[in-house]
Amino acid sequence: MKLKHGLLMILCSALFSTHVLGKNEWKVKIQMKLPAKATVLAYSSDASRVAVGHSNGDVSVWNVNTGELLKLVATHTKEINSIQFISEDRQLFTIGDDDRAVFLSTSDWTVKNTIEGVAFAGGISPDEKLMVAMDPKQAIWIWDLKTAKPIKQLTDPGKGGAQTLAFTNNGESVVVNIRPYLINIETRETFSFTSRSDKKTAVNIESLGGNQASISLGALQDDDAIVHRVVTSRTGNFVALGRGWYGQPAFVDVWDLRDKKRLGRFKAKGGGTLSSFSFDSSLLAIEGAEKVTFWRLEGGKQSGSVKGNGIMQFSPKSMEIAVTNDNDLLIYTSEE
Repeated sequence: MKLKHGLLMILCSALFSTHVLGKNEWKVKIQMKLPAKATVLAYSSDASRVAVGHSNGDVSVWNVNTGELLKLVATHTKEINSIQFISEDRQLFTIGDDDRAVFLSTSDWTVKNTIEGVAFAGGISPDEKLMVAMDPKQAIWIWDLKTAKPIKQLTDPGKGGAQTLAFTNNGESVVVNIRPYLINIETRETFSFTSRSDKKTAVNIESLGGNQASISLGALQDDDAIVHRVVTSRTGNFVALGRGWYGQPAFVDVWDLRDKKRLGRFKAKGGGTLSSFSFDSSLLAIEGAEKVTFWRLEGGKQSGSVKGNGIMQFSPKSMEIAVTNDNDLLIYTSEE
């Protein structure tokens, strides 16, 4: 009986392990030590490399299969805010706090082009013909990459620089984290992700006599929370809005841009405002103070987590994700 009981326990253990592996168990594939604090990162389209933009303006490029540092190049004089492989991975596009967009050749790492007067952050259209970014006066522009000239002004100068701007995956519109809204690049028509029906945070005004008054906010409402980051999906035409009040837990709203409706609100314990869609848009990763959590878009349930406290991005090819933890870059893989 003891022998049968032991065999039964072994069998149950094996079945349990298989069940866990079927639930997106994430394992470290490789770990690399970064030369400086990471501010942005991006996979190459073939998923073999990760480029990391650093706070000191440098770019490091890594082989995600071997952990080899392929290149460390001084690209900007200040922090890098945007990074993206383009031209079938033959170029690397970056924007820095020095108000420049730089296009690096990935064959010899020379600068192929520089566009001045590009501030904050931006991105390249799916067909790689256009760039969206802000100018130093905080107006959003579309640039023609063939001529490296601005060709269309989408907004007037603003009062706050957009942390993130992103093209939708059909290239027809741009998502902006300020306010936040969607802008059609041809018609300049906008769609707001907030509406009059949203719950509003009360503003309390109390007279103190004379010309003085005390102004305070009531209970902070999630629907009024500031949008700090926007991330678009590679498939499915989704957008994730990283939101939160300062001093309050952050969360992520996911919208379906085809139907113009919110699919869900994802609240991770210790969650942040940065997120990433998996290559097939089945999972959403959300940054946290100590962990990156994974959520299923269908059903909105958490499906796992990994160690990480910085930035991250899913691979464009498989269930693999690059995550920074302090000055380490970790590549995690999962099999369902």
